[in-house]
Parts: sequence; C-alpha cells; structure tokens
Amino acid sequence: MYSNILVAYDGSAHADKAIGVAIELAAKFDADLHLVQVVDHAHASSGTAEFARSENVDDPDSLEIELAKKNLLQRFEPKVREAGVGNLHARVARGDPAEQLLNYIGGSGVDMVVMGRRGVGRMEGLLVGSVSAKVSALADCAVLTIK
Repeated sequence: MYSNILVAYDGSAHADKAIGVAIELAAKFDADLHLVQVVDHAHASSGTAEFARSENVDDPDSLEIELAKKNLLQRFEPKVREAGVGNLHARVARGDPAEQLLNYIGGSGVDMVVMGRRGVGRMEGLLVGSVSAKVSALADCAVLTIK
C-alpha cells in the first residue's frame, strides 16, 4: 500500500512516538523509510561555528548539518534495522520546516508522512499555523499525525 514513508523528526516527544509508528508501518509495508530533520535556524550554532574554526573547517553550516545527520542515524538506525526495514534514507535540511518537508515530499516519491503533532501558542497558531497543519493541508499524500 505504501512504498515510501517519511517521518519528520524535531526532537519532541511526539516526534519520538511518530518515529516508532513510522518504523512499524515501514516494516509492515516493506517500505523505504525517509527520516528527515529540519534545522530551522539560519546558520550554524555558535558552538558548532567555534568548533569549525578550531578544526579549520571552512563551512560551519555544512558541518552542523553533517553532525546532525550523523546523530540522527546513530540514534535511530539500529531501531530501523532491528524492525527489518530494508532501506533508510536520512536527510537534515535547514530552513522553514514545513517548506523543507513539502519540498522533500514532492521530490522523493513519498506516499505517506508520519509526524508528531504538538501544540503552539494560541496567537502563534492563529498567525502561523503548525508545521503538521501546513504539511497536512499541502502534501499530496497521506499524512498521519501522532499525539
């Protein structure tokens, strides 16, 4: 039924639950699992930038993305393999989370998204809307939000 399942990770408790559900679904449907994390700040953190300078790395932004991807894989790849999911794709991107997720969905053949749902403040929710609401409204595939 589903062959490419994307799970969005943002470090929240809801995202942790979503990863568990996505792994189960990917194993059940023998689907590829796409693990995507979006870093929503414009540049590398001061700690990463300082480390990059000390190591003579020219691009601290790329270093931060690579370190985040490595951490993501270290944390979740064993669980994915243990569940019997054959193919895991991991990506860390920078920018607006909803926009980055929608771009990935549109270019990768994703046919289901699993993501955590977390509340935002009343005013922020009215003005901006949550990432899960934007993805649910705009994605051309099934979207499952997890509480």
